[in-house]
Amino acid sequence: MVQKTINGKKYLIMELDESIELDMLAIHMLEENTIDGLLPFRSVKSMDEKYFRYECKEGIPLSEWLLEVHSKKEVIRLLESLLIVNEETEAYLLEINHLCTSVENVIVQNMSCLFPYIPYVEYCEGDMLKLVREILSKVKYARDEEFTYIFDLLNAFSRGEISNILDLKKWIKNIQSNTTVYKESPSIVQVPKCETKQNIEKLVEVPKRESVPTNSLFAAFGDNNNVHRQEDAHKKKKNGLFFKEKNNGQKTKENVQSKVEVAVPLQNAEEVVLRKVVPEVINEVESDDQTVITPPDINVYLIRCKDGMEYLLDNISYVIGSGNSADILIRGNTTISRKHAKIYQERNEFFIVDEGSTNGTYIDGTRLLLGCPCLLQNKMHIQLSDEDFLFEIRG
Repeated sequence: MVQKTINGKKYLIMELDESIELDMLAIHMLEENTIDGLLPFRSVKSMDEKYFRYECKEGIPLSEWLLEVHSKKEVIRLLESLLIVNEETEAYLLEINHLCTSVENVIVQNMSCLFPYIPYVEYCEGDMLKLVREILSKVKYARDEEFTYIFDLLNAFSRGEISNILDLKKWIKNIQSNTTVYKESPSIVQVPKCETKQNIEKLVEVPKRESVPTNSLFAAFGDNNNVHRQEDAHKKKKNGLFFKEKNNGQKTKENVQSKVEVAVPLQNAEEVVLRKVVPEVINEVESDDQTVITPPDINVYLIRCKDGMEYLLDNISYVIGSGNSADILIRGNTTISRKHAKIYQERNEFFIVDEGSTNGTYIDGTRLLLGCPCLLQNKMHIQLSDEDFLFEIRG
């Protein structure tokens, strides 16, 4: 398509290919109706010219819109307009995959997307979810406001949690209500609101607890002020594993399991969630004089926000850079140094240190000093020059 100005108005012009069968029902529907989310359409045929004409009104191409900085409210409003287009297209008996979803041809007006509809019978190029991912990977956001919702959506796409428009609609709705979509876990038991603290303690025996250190890897999965861990006086910590001596030669697996149930109150004072470690996640290793209890599996990822690429951090250290010797090789960005930064693991905790990069390493907007490591916690935003990453812990 090409953009032309005719009689002072901007149009997108698509030359008509007479070898392709036209969808006459769609042409009549487009010409006789004003459909939300679709550009006004005309099929022009004359002696010299045959083309489809789409009026752009006062909008700009989506490719230009993506070059500007936008707030969370503006981005969410744009994504909502895609949901409206999907509903309106189906309501007028049109095919969603006949929309032209190229960022050069989609027009943005008043923070809403307007699409050209291609009335060819065999046309099938429109991919709305692919367009959403492209928008999320290219949009420029204000760094002084909350922007992790972009990474959450990209991660949901990568994990397959958004596979259709209905999934996308649910995620956008939850982002608007400042909640996150998670799959239900069988290890979480919901207690009715009428239950009191005394009743809850009757349901689950809660031993004396001590707070998990705020710099612990496990603290990243919840509120550090509320999450607690029970440690017996005979437990010892060695190489990241917990050891418990046998009691007169008897197995203590049942005793250990009864002590790992922890009551965790939510921010809403009326509700309480009991997080219960199920027996399947506890691994017991027998030896002559001790039983080894290992914590549940935890996976740590570094996610490149530009394309949603995920790097599993399962080794001791990773060098990130543009050089061929880098463990995590960043291509297509000349501002990244050959050895830009390093992420390494020490005692079940992850740290990042700048390796003398030219354009700097930033954690949540703060630049790191050369050679000074920074402790990484779940959902931290990492910026190498102008390249954005998300540090994420899953378990």
